[in-house]
Amino acid sequence: MREQRTRRGRGRDNERGIAALEFVLVLPLLVAMLYAGVTFGQAIYARYQLASAANESARACALESTDMATCEQHVRQKIASVAHWCGGGGGDGDAGGSTGSGVQVSVSRRALAGLRHVDAIHIEIHCAFVGSVGRKLLKKHGVTLINLNTSATMPL
Repeated sequence: MREQRTRRGRGRDNERGIAALEFVLVLPLLVAMLYAGVTFGQAIYARYQLASAANESARACALESTDMATCEQHVRQKIASVAHWCGGGGGDGDAGGSTGSGVQVSVSRRALAGLRHVDAIHIEIHCAFVGSVGRKLLKKHGVTLINLNTSATMPL
């Protein structure tokens, strides 16, 4: 009977530390899933903010009948809060343009096709999304996680 007890005890000694080993093996997967979830959430938020900025700016420019430069400046002010996730801008002093900031804004007048000819203001925003976690490293190596594009058109 004593031999049976000692055999049972030896089996437990062989399995010591297995839980710690399993945790170490699973931890990178959990961290990667957490990173993906946070980044995906930021991308959805940034896309919403860009679309909102395009819509609000198109409406404001159509109502005020401003020139294209003033309208573009209005868009850049609206997207300043999310420009830092787009490969630059925001905190770097440059909120847009195509000068390596990751955000491109274009404002133009277009004619809407339909039953009658209507002039409209058209705003397009393109963002090379890099997120906030590891942003400096991703920007340094020119990595873009997602390209976010949005546009808005408003009749004049």
